[in-house]
Order: sequence, then C-alpha cells, then structure tokens
Amino acid sequence: MKSTVNQEPAPIKRQQETVSSPPVDLYTERIESLYHRTDKMKSIGVLQEELKFLDEIIAFKEKNKLEADFFENKKTMVEAEIMKIENLCSVGVMTIEMYKKTIQAELNWEEQLINLTEKDNKTSADELKIVKDRIQKRIETINTELSQEIQEEPEEEPVVEPVVEVKQEEKVEPKVSKENIINTETEKVVEKKPIEIKNKKLYEDIKAKLYDYKDAAEYFQKIGSAKQQEDAFNKAREIQQAVKLFDEGKEDKVDEFSLPIGITPDYICGTTKQERLNDFSKIIKEFSGRKNELNDALKERAEKFSKMDKRDFAKIKDAAVKDLQERKSKVEFYTKLIAKLTEYAKNPWVPAPLYSYVEEEEKVEKINEEIEPFHVDIYLGNTNYDKSNAYLHVLLRIYLSIITIISYYI
Repeated sequence: MKSTVNQEPAPIKRQQETVSSPPVDLYTERIESLYHRTDKMKSIGVLQEELKFLDEIIAFKEKNKLEADFFENKKTMVEAEIMKIENLCSVGVMTIEMYKKTIQAELNWEEQLINLTEKDNKTSADELKIVKDRIQKRIETINTELSQEIQEEPEEEPVVEPVVEVKQEEKVEPKVSKENIINTETEKVVEKKPIEIKNKKLYEDIKAKLYDYKDAAEYFQKIGSAKQQEDAFNKAREIQQAVKLFDEGKEDKVDEFSLPIGITPDYICGTTKQERLNDFSKIIKEFSGRKNELNDALKERAEKFSKMDKRDFAKIKDAAVKDLQERKSKVEFYTKLIAKLTEYAKNPWVPAPLYSYVEEEEKVEKINEEIEPFHVDIYLGNTNYDKSNAYLHVLLRIYLSIITIISYYI
C-alpha cells in the first residue's frame, strides 16, 4: 500500500496585468476658469481665436476619452458673445471708440494674467506653457486691432456729379450762373440739390424710435436679458432700413404701419401692467410680513428685559442692548426697502425685481426647562473598574455665555 503525503498545491502562475496610466489632462476646468475667462474677452479677434482653441481642446478630450461638456458649453458662450458684440456694433450702440476702449481694458487684464502665471506654483510646467502661449496670442491679437485705423461710415452728403463737356477751340471764362453751374475750360460741374423729405414729422418720429430701441438693447444687455436684447436689435435694424429709405429719397416705400411700435413700459418690463403690479404687490407683502414679525419680536424682547430684576439685567445689559439694536436695525432696513419698492411701483418704467424663495436653516437654542439654573446632573453608566476603592474625579469648567444667560431670562 502506497503512502500518501499531503503537499501544498503549487502556486498558480497568473499573467501579470498591465494597467495603463490615465492620460495627463493639460486642459483642466480650473485652469480654464482662472486664465481664460469668457466674460473678460471683448475683442472679436480674440473670441474667434478662442473658438479655434476650444475646438482643439474638445478634440483632445474626445481622443483621450475625457469629459468635454464644460468646453462644449464654453464654446456656445463664446459664439453668443461674438454675436452680441457684432449686434452692438451693427446698430450703432457700440462705436469704434467704445470698442477700442473696451478691448484696451481687456489688454490690461491679459497683461496682469501673464504676471500671475509667474507666481503660479500649483500648475505644472507643461500646463503653464500652454497657458502663457494662449494669453500671449490674445495680447498680440488685441494689439493688432488697436493699431488698425478703422473708419466709421460717414453720413451721406449731397452727391456732386461732374459733367464733362469737351470744348475744341472755344475758350470760356469761368462764370457762376443762377443755377449754380460752374463752367470751366474743360468741365462743367453741376451740384445736386439735397434730398427733400416731404413727411419730416414721420422721419423724425422714426429716427427717435430707432434711438429708443438702441437704448433698450443697451439696457437689456446690462441686465443680462439676452432674449429681450435680441428682440430690440431686430426691431432697431428694421427701423434703420426705413430711415435709410428716407435718406435715399424713397420715402414712398416706407410703410409706417408695418414698423415696430414705439417703446412702451410693458416692453421694457417684459410683463403687462397688471402682472407688474402683482409682482410688486407680492414682494411688498412678503417684506411687510417679515418686518411685522421682527417688530413684534423686538417689542416682546424689550418688554421681557424691562420686567427682569435690575441686578440680573445688569449682568447682561451690554449684550441685551446689542441684541435689541440689531433687531431694530433689521426693522428699519425692511421699512426703507418697502418704501423704496412702493416708490418704484408707481413708476411704470421700472420693472418689478426678480425674486426667488430660499429656505434658510435657523439655529434655535434648546433649553431643558426641567433642570434648574446652574444645576448639573451627571449620570455614570456601567464601568469595568472592579476595585473597591473606586472614585470619580470631575473637573467642571463652566463657560456661561451671555446668549445662554439671555435665553434663560427670557
């Protein structure tokens, strides 16, 4: 009979798995938000170059299977910014001087960024090189735009058409006739009369309407209402075409009733008169409720303090006075705010403020009324100390805050 010997099984040889390291992301959201802020880019050339950079970044992200949503969204924002600036220039809201002043401010910002990169010790050298090259490209683009002499289109003036008459041997002395015809030896120049506008009142009304819509577009841009801004741009362009027809002597082609109506309070506010009043009423009612609650609480606290024992009140006097003054300041703030909102509500051109409801966590001190003041109950549960000479040493340091004392007395 063969004896058997228990042996440990031979270890199984497994093929070593190779784990490839993730690709290095050279275009992080932190870097993009810090050094390449879209809200600071006001140069058309810079924004157009930015679109090219973003296309390259998105391609890099997709190739390395990295998240690119942030950069896709940024590309949309850049395209919208280009359209906004082009619209401002096309309707005359932004002049060449204003544009150059704006991009000069951007240039100052970019130069500060270059200095900031020199102190950046949190970003890798490879990332910083890309950042610096990209900022430097923006600086060069802005300098190129600032150096260009861009002439604004001058207003149309009466056209002077030269009419040339060839004289063979006759020599005529220059004369000025009643018809303002100037005859010279080789040419005859006839000055064309300015275009006569028949309906001057309509012409002035349309021009005034154009300026109003330009102002509205600028206002909507300031408050960040892109939809209203675009609508104002479109209406301004439509009115501008009518003005152009007048200037070209084609006022008979202008259909007054097809043009946009004048600016109204409803258009600026984006709501009807009733909706606007309802919004103001709702906001004023909400703040009035808060003011009344604060005022009632203030009176209640003042009354409780007045009923306290003089010696006890002396201990908390400073904190009590401070507490009452803070509450009084809040009541005064809401009083002034309600008065200002009421004043704005009477002006039909002032839109109702935007508002939202936010839940706030209010910290309330809980007090156990069953325990007497300055009384401490200590409960000791099970212990694994089995000696007979056990004792408990308690060191109790009491820090009575002013707020705790106030809470007790009220």
